[in-house]
Amino acid sequence: MIMKKPQINPKILGSLGLSINEAKVFEVLRTQTLGRDIAKIARVAGLPRMTVSDILHRLKERGLAERVTMKRRSNWKYKRGLEFMERRPVKW
Repeated sequence: MIMKKPQINPKILGSLGLSINEAKVFEVLRTQTLGRDIAKIARVAGLPRMTVSDILHRLKERGLAERVTMKRRSNWKYKRGLEFMERRPVKW
């Protein structure tokens, strides 16, 4: 069974204050199942590698991405813990 990640509400994404390029990188991280290296993220996002590197470090500072080491390589992934943005509000 393949699990699809739910879409994040664009209003909430906009309230995070992400630029267009930051939103592209964030979306690539969010849709990938495993961590990716900077070159692959840059290729999918359609941005220069150095720009993606800077964006990833900014996203890490904001708690939206995390750096993981896999087989001696440094990869980046979507930081879990943002589920509050993915769930629909409970009706009382």
